[in-house]
Amino acid sequence: MKTKMSVALLTLLISAGCTENEQITLPDTPVNAVAINLGQQVNAVTRAVASDGVNVSATLLMCDDADWSKFSKVDKNVIEEGQLTSRASISSASFTVAATPANDISLNQLLYYSLDEDVNSFIAGVSPAGKVSDASASVTFAQVDGTQDVMWAGTVAVGNAKDAGNAAGTSKYNLEFVHKTTQLNFSISLKRTAGGGEWQSKKVALKSIAVQQASVPQSVNVANGEVTWSAPVTLKVPGISEVAIAETATGVGESFMINPYNEVILDVVITVDGAEKIFNNVRVTADGGSDLTREVGKSHLITLTIQEPANAEGAVTIKTTATVKPWEQGTSGSAEL
Repeated sequence: MKTKMSVALLTLLISAGCTENEQITLPDTPVNAVAINLGQQVNAVTRAVASDGVNVSATLLMCDDADWSKFSKVDKNVIEEGQLTSRASISSASFTVAATPANDISLNQLLYYSLDEDVNSFIAGVSPAGKVSDASASVTFAQVDGTQDVMWAGTVAVGNAKDAGNAAGTSKYNLEFVHKTTQLNFSISLKRTAGGGEWQSKKVALKSIAVQQASVPQSVNVANGEVTWSAPVTLKVPGISEVAIAETATGVGESFMINPYNEVILDVVITVDGAEKIFNNVRVTADGGSDLTREVGKSHLITLTIQEPANAEGAVTIKTTATVKPWEQGTSGSAEL
């Protein structure tokens, strides 16, 4: 009854601020079911680093057993004449990132306890929001370009409808989301040669940075947080436009969230007055000279320093040009089947 009255009041408040053509229809609230208390609705984004104060999206799954192999996907609540006749087991959601205190999770669709008051429910989640598999408790992502901060919240037991706190609407359950990728951030600077080098008075700009052996999350298993990764390839860091490289280290590109790995090897392309200079297989090292390891749940800042070549006084440089021989038409063939 308390929930029903709250919704009625909210309807009045919304109607008071709308014209006749702007009426907002709220979903029905059943009188025979208890909602799981996780928060109120806010807006969210799907492409963001999940840092304090950022709103992110999520998909929550509910199961009436701690064994997620028994999960059954039900897309929507069915409410007939005020009675809940079918319970949704999934809901899109959003929350504002914070370590402490925990912020409310808002559900676009409420999740309800079983009408059988002896049945306990369990909830887990994945961020950003994705599509729930029809065959298993896993979430697949639509965007897979390294700009998604993929997180997983392990199973939380939320009890049943007859628990006093649940029935009263005072119990609130926390889902602790953990990062499942490593995060790479880049800055770059130009070290000029004293007295003038080969690039003196020339514009030096960054064109691209690509990371070798990079994979992005395709889906997450809600039961254990296991990530299914794309095949490893060389991926470009997004968000880099051809801009002059300053002598002071400056951040470039977007945060790049990919698979953990035991090394970071880059392909870097710069331009000098428009001519490309390519640096392949650039190995990134940590303090002490060991390979930088891409660690899950950790953000790594990689600073690249471009050294301007010195001029060799009195030496004659070798100048080269290039041509490509056109394709020649070869002998044609045929076959009868």
